[in-house]
Amino acid sequence: MLRVHFTGDDLARIRIAPSADPLWEILLSAHLLQKSDGAVVFGQWRQDSRAALRGLGAPGSIGPLLRLMPPLGYSPDFLTPAAGTSGLEAGVDQVLSTPRAKMAADLDRLAAKPPLRDLGPGSLRALGSAFRDYHQTVLAPHWAQITAAVATDRARRASDMLHGGVEALLRTVIPGARWTSPVWHLPFYVDDDLYLDGRGLLLVPAFFCWQQPTRLLDPALPPVLAYPVAPGPGWMSPLQPPGGVATLLGHTRTALLDSLASNPATTTGIADSLHITPSTASHHCAVLREAGLLVTRRQGKSVQHSATDLGRALLNRS
Repeated sequence: MLRVHFTGDDLARIRIAPSADPLWEILLSAHLLQKSDGAVVFGQWRQDSRAALRGLGAPGSIGPLLRLMPPLGYSPDFLTPAAGTSGLEAGVDQVLSTPRAKMAADLDRLAAKPPLRDLGPGSLRALGSAFRDYHQTVLAPHWAQITAAVATDRARRASDMLHGGVEALLRTVIPGARWTSPVWHLPFYVDDDLYLDGRGLLLVPAFFCWQQPTRLLDPALPPVLAYPVAPGPGWMSPLQPPGGVATLLGHTRTALLDSLASNPATTTGIADSLHITPSTASHHCAVLREAGLLVTRRQGKSVQHSATDLGRALLNRS
């Protein structure tokens, strides 16, 4: 049982992550990949992913990553930084920028074998590559289903909050949870207490979180709790936009929005994937953004487009 201790300030600072977090999905899927849990829901995915990784040359290429993500017990907190909610590259950059003292402390807790106890520049580059290879091989083929499930769950939580307030959210977000003010009681793999102390709580809906929530261990970090969204056994079936969407938006804009519902992309990336000019891609993005179907954010010297919850809903992704 996990007991989460709230103050009045914490109740006002509960947040739900805005979208699927690729780093939490990498961590939790790696756990499942190395076990046999949830065979009915994840058995086919596990079989396909293992075969794909063998084709990639794994475990050699992702060995360092999997050694940091054992199927049981502790995984280093620095593997799932807050920047993961901004996308894979932002998250990986923050992982690789972890202060050496924090990284060393997490690795000591993991008791990893060399060379992972001291991640030098070469090892860090390999770790970054392993994150990207793993995501591209294991998660990217199913990212549309992952983001759709998370968007659906977020909509459900928003409805709970709207109709029943924070108490309704805390009672329903995790099966078996109990709210006895000011303590939230959750099913958990160990007996533990989490004191929020006015810092609030970020809830991360996680596709590959199996049955029970998980949290960061370091009490000095902002409190985060990843919880299961519970996909059904048929989740691997391909998602297709309803036919009427193409009539409404046009085939190119439908394809563009469908692509962004799976993976955020730059204007150039959209142009390359759809075989259109960057100026045409930019125009289509402007139209969809004006309609509230996509959002554009600046990342460094480039801008990245992603579908909004409304855009995903129009595509039957939520």
